[in-house]
Amino acid sequence: MTEQLAIYRRYRATTFGELRGQDPIAKTLRRAVADGRLGHGLLFVGPRGTGKTSTARIVAKALNCLAPAEGEPCGTCRSCIAITEGATFDVVESNAATSNRIDDVREDLIPLITNPPTDLKRKVLILDEVHRFTNDAWDALLKWLEEPPPGIVFIFCTTDPSKIRPAVLSRLQRFDFRPIARAEIAAKLEAILATEKRVAEPAAIELLARLADGGMRDAESMLDQLVAFCGDHITEENVLDVFGFTSREKVAALATALLGHDTPAALALIQREAESGRELSQLLGELIGCLRALLVAKLDPSADGDGIPADLWQPLLKAAADYP
Repeated sequence: MTEQLAIYRRYRATTFGELRGQDPIAKTLRRAVADGRLGHGLLFVGPRGTGKTSTARIVAKALNCLAPAEGEPCGTCRSCIAITEGATFDVVESNAATSNRIDDVREDLIPLITNPPTDLKRKVLILDEVHRFTNDAWDALLKWLEEPPPGIVFIFCTTDPSKIRPAVLSRLQRFDFRPIARAEIAAKLEAILATEKRVAEPAAIELLARLADGGMRDAESMLDQLVAFCGDHITEENVLDVFGFTSREKVAALATALLGHDTPAALALIQREAESGRELSQLLGELIGCLRALLVAKLDPSADGDGIPADLWQPLLKAAADYP
C-alpha cells in the first residue's frame, strides 16, 4: 500500500514564491542566487515551523537548477527533481539533535565536505538544530567554515542562536524567520482544504491559525489530525474537542468572573473544564491572552480584543472598567 504523506510534507513550499510569511527573506535569497552573490555559509534563525528547512531545500534547488528563472528553481529539471525526492548525495541533511559530537563531525560530515559534488553543480549541507553542537564539534567544523572547499554551501538552522559561538556566527549570513501571521496561516489552510475537497467552518480555521502561534507546520499537523478525526467537515467544536482547548466564550466567562471577584463561579468553571478533559495549561494561556488584550485596551481604546468576538469583548471591557 502506498504511504500517505502527512499534510505538512505534501504541501511544503518548493519555490521561493510558495513561501508564506517570509517575503523579505525569499526576495533576498532569490536575488542573491540570481546575482551569484550567495555566501558559502547561511544561518536560518526562527521559531519552529516557520519555513527554515523548507527554505534551505529551496536554496539547494535554486543553486543547482538547470533552468532557473531569476533565482527561482524550475522544479522540473533533473536536478530539482533529484533534490525534491532526496535522490542525490550532494544535498545532505543532518540533525544536530542526534549527531552533535566531534566524532559525528569527523566521521559523517567532514567526508561529505571534502568530497566534491558528484551529480550536481553545488553541494549543499543542511544542518538543523545546530545550537545542539558541542564545542568540540564546532572546533572540528570551524576550519571548513573559514576555508570551505569549492562548490559547497553550508546552511545552518536553529531556534536558539544564543547558544552558537560568536566565532561561528561571524562567518555566516544570518536570516531571521518571523512567526507567520494568522492570516497567512489561515489562507494556506483554506487552500489545502480546497485541494483536499474538504470543508471547515471559518471559526475552525481561525482557531487553528491562532493556536498554531505563528508556526505553519503546527497548523498543518493539527489540520491533518482533524481530517483524520472529522472527515470532510470540520467545525470549531471539533478543534476544541480534539485538542482539549477551551472555547473563547468560557475563557471570557472565566475572565469576567475573576474581574468581578466571583471566586465560586471561576472555580466551578475551571472544575467543569478539568472534568471534561480540557487542557488547563492551555486555558491558563488563553486567560493570560485575554487579560493582556484588556490591558492593551486600557492604553488604546480602539483595540479590537485580539480577535475576541464583539459580543464577548464588550462585557469584558465593562468588567475591566468596573474592576477596583
